[in-house]
Amino acid sequence: MRKERMIEFDLLRIIALFSVMVLHTACYKYGTENYIINTYIKLNNWGVPVFLMLTGMLFLDNNRFYSIEEMFTKYIKRLFIAYIFWSFLYSLYNTMVYGGTNKTFILGIINGDFHLWYLVMCIGIYMVIPIIKTMIKNINRYLLGYIITLSMIGSFIVPIVGKIDILNSLVGTLIENMHYSFLTGYIVFVLLGFYLKHYNISDLKRKVLYVITIISIVICIYGEKFNVKIIQICISYFASFSIVSLLIAVTLFCITKYNIKIINFSKKSKKLIMYVSEHVFTMYLVHEFINRIFVKIGYTVNIFNPIFSVPIVSLTVFISSFIISIVINFLYKNIKYIFYNNLLRRRKENV
Repeated sequence: MRKERMIEFDLLRIIALFSVMVLHTACYKYGTENYIINTYIKLNNWGVPVFLMLTGMLFLDNNRFYSIEEMFTKYIKRLFIAYIFWSFLYSLYNTMVYGGTNKTFILGIINGDFHLWYLVMCIGIYMVIPIIKTMIKNINRYLLGYIITLSMIGSFIVPIVGKIDILNSLVGTLIENMHYSFLTGYIVFVLLGFYLKHYNISDLKRKVLYVITIISIVICIYGEKFNVKIIQICISYFASFSIVSLLIAVTLFCITKYNIKIINFSKKSKKLIMYVSEHVFTMYLVHEFINRIFVKIGYTVNIFNPIFSVPIVSLTVFISSFIISIVINFLYKNIKYIFYNNLLRRRKENV
């Protein structure tokens, strides 16, 4: 029996993409020391963690087995092709618009544009999916929670300790000698996605989480006004691995699972959400072209008060990326259709 599509998580995927676009759009004015723009940046580092939590939910929370061959020939191959193709386009654009040599053009293809790092990171995640899938199949909730806790300590707490002089001087060498890094990194979000989807969280724990998240957001907004180093470190460093980003990502995932799920979406709403969700990947790939074109024509977040300009410009980037994604996917499907038809026709002629 086919499972009903979880439309609420399609919606979360779209919201996460918009958050990434807000982050990247605001970053074009980063360094201006604008308090409002910097706050937008600090509050929108949760998009990638949510993407990875959805990855963990989709790949790990089912009975399907993913072989190493399948991961490489289907999923990793797709990401690799996308990386090379879009790296070529961005490198070509950067060379033509900003100048460069043959060497910088080739290096641009190899190293990729700044936002294409996500594809490379996902390739690394996909490589270990078969291992993680086998691991979680043979452990209980308690042991999985223990692994996630250790990973979160290494990914979120240890870096903070390293930034606080007095703590680093006391335990920095000890932590370094533990070689704790094997448990850290983006894999923690994949495990979290599976854990939060597979296991239920009590109402009380969720309410406590929501309160802590709201407090952390308030501190993030007004934290720079406090001359307390640990507060400034917790809200200013580590991007996706800031405590604020973690809390927001987990909170939104829980809200999606327990609150958005009970909403009775109309058929038209479901169809629209699914349609936009299907274009999220292409929208992510293309949105930096839109940002750079907007910068060229002067349509940036400094056009007026950044409280309003950041979301407005970001929404324009989102809509533009969606329209271009529709065109790209339409062309791709038709070119693919024509190619396979011609291939089949030639084979029949040769028989």
